[in-house]
Amino acid sequence: MEAISNILNGYGKLYGSDMDRHLLAHMASALSEMPARALDPQSVASSLNALVKTGYEDDGRDLCRRLSQIALLLDPLLFDAQSVSTIMHSMAKLNLRDTKLFRRMAMIVGQMEYILEPQSIALVINACAKVEYRDEKLMTHLSRIACGLPAETFTPQHVENMLNGYARLDMRDHTLFKHMAQVVFSLSLSLSLSLSLSLCLSLPLPLSRMH
Repeated sequence: MEAISNILNGYGKLYGSDMDRHLLAHMASALSEMPARALDPQSVASSLNALVKTGYEDDGRDLCRRLSQIALLLDPLLFDAQSVSTIMHSMAKLNLRDTKLFRRMAMIVGQMEYILEPQSIALVINACAKVEYRDEKLMTHLSRIACGLPAETFTPQHVENMLNGYARLDMRDHTLFKHMAQVVFSLSLSLSLSLSLSLCLSLPLPLSRMH
């Protein structure tokens, strides 16, 4: 199963929606026929992500629902931050509002502490916003983790996704917003210093320094 999902994901990265539809249909069929016991969170996440990249959301509706059902049955301890966030993000991108799955994934994320990082937090928040899944307990948990992470671990995209997600869900968290403001200030300072250094390095040395 992992081999099939990895191959499909690889084709998705290379060709996107231009992937050969006959090959895509064949691989999707092979995935749908795999026994549930052969699946793990990483392969489910990889498969859903591949369906997003290849634009197979319409023809692959039944496969998406089957993968969702399997994800509900998997042991929570098998999930890592990347697999949970990818599953939620992919389902949102596929416009599949599976409240039962999101509730299950939210429970799993709620048990995670130190393995959560800005990328996975941003993906989960953005996914919840896209399917309008409001879970204050989940958001409080994610906010607490995010506020404890160093500014240098964030990118502007992480900040944008988090704040945009909260806005779309019409939720307010002053502690998180204050921390994101500090992150933005830190990122702006770092970018300014980096740009200044790059400009200095690109300038020709004075003649006095060249002799």
